[in-house]
Amino acid sequence: MQHPDITIYLQIDKKSRISAGDLLPEARIIMNNTSVYWSIYSKVQATLNSHRVILDREQNFEYLAFISGQDYPIMTAVEILLSVADYRGKELIGHVILDQNGWYKARAENNYFRYIEWLKVKGNKSPNVLTVKDFPSIIASGMHFARKFDIQTDEKILDMIDECLESRKG
Repeated sequence: MQHPDITIYLQIDKKSRISAGDLLPEARIIMNNTSVYWSIYSKVQATLNSHRVILDREQNFEYLAFISGQDYPIMTAVEILLSVADYRGKELIGHVILDQNGWYKARAENNYFRYIEWLKVKGNKSPNVLTVKDFPSIIASGMHFARKFDIQTDEKILDMIDECLESRKG
């Protein structure tokens, strides 16, 4: 995801054992004082805390895209930038367009830009873990990111995506 028009911020969960030295050197780190748990308010609080840090540090951007540690880019940085340019002037669900004062704009486009396969079990709210069998659908989706990956289940899928993206960089 390296590109001069993309700034990467990483919000580190309070309970995480990850240190800044383990991460991309160009990434800007947000050390969060919130322990984040799935499906409760702490996730919202951590997101709001991250918004505040980013808005305090950056003033010259239009889009914020929040992804989790189980999301993965399935487009190159250039492809993502070209894609979101088509939505200039709209707020995207999952991507946020800000006005000059940092306020959310009123116009919205319902597009989360995530490829997700949901479990077909009634009442289950978790997405499937994507594997090599999902590769053709992932790449053909036209989405920016895919979710959910787990290297304990299938590490090869991430290598396949990386190879595909590298070949598209030209």
